[in-house]
Amino acid sequence: MTNPWEVFQFMRQLYEIGEEEAVYRVLRTAEPNAYRAISDISYIQHLEKVLHETGEFIGFINCDGAARRDNDNEGFLATARLCYYDETGEIAESEVGDVGKLLMQIRH
Repeated sequence: MTNPWEVFQFMRQLYEIGEEEAVYRVLRTAEPNAYRAISDISYIQHLEKVLHETGEFIGFINCDGAARRDNDNEGFLATARLCYYDETGEIAESEVGDVGKLLMQIRH
């Protein structure tokens, strides 16, 4: 059986690199153990807190997007900072959570 703390340590490295490089930032997850980026702790701190409290690593449980929704009908959301040409042809940079939606927006 896999040790949840070993998985957590591996995932901590991935999440920290993703946030540092601005290519992966978790903003929210659905229940159970929902997370919102507006809280006082980072996502990785949230995962560690839940692991301490429950003994379970939940890093993959809440990451299935549309399939899992909470009471506010909001599921998993992670963003990446991207540069792109906007609909006026100007270079833009922003955090993007849905690249498909962005593509549809700038193509119209």
